[in-house]
Amino acid sequence: MNVVRVNYYTSMVGDDLAIEDMKRHIGTITYEYEYAYAPFSKTQHTPTGSAEIVPFVFKKLAKSHKTRQVDIRITIDMLRDAHHPRIDLLCLLSGDSDYLPLLDEVMRHDKETYVAAFSSGRAPQLRWCSDEFIDLDGLFFEPATGTALSKVPDTQSDGKRVDPRMRQGRQAPAPAKGR
Repeated sequence: MNVVRVNYYTSMVGDDLAIEDMKRHIGTITYEYEYAYAPFSKTQHTPTGSAEIVPFVFKKLAKSHKTRQVDIRITIDMLRDAHHPRIDLLCLLSGDSDYLPLLDEVMRHDKETYVAAFSSGRAPQLRWCSDEFIDLDGLFFEPATGTALSKVPDTQSDGKRVDPRMRQGRQAPAPAKGR
């Protein structure tokens, strides 16, 4: 897996200079990773990589003002990436249930999806709407019990693949044509 880009979306109160300063600050951060799930032997070095973080900072009029610009931009970018033939996996770090239809559409395009979120404010359905769910509490806080990574079952007892969206009682969308 090669990380192509890490987009960071946020909104803040401030003048244009403060917004640009925040973009510059976020843009100096580099995301570093290693291939944790790759089948490497003990004698081989685990490959690592890095990606620049691309900031998208939107201006809010007041702290109490909720802006939809972040949600709209995430949706546009994920749908665009779902149509890109070289992108196999999309990861969403959010606990917002507004993204359930977006995740359905991305999966309909045969893209693997990961969702990661903190438990505080997370919509319960997000835990079961993707190929992989990552509980960020276990990565950032002392774990109470269990592990931070929770895999959605891939197969039923008869060996057939399970569509995670079926577990919510929703109809799975038809696969994309031409694939």
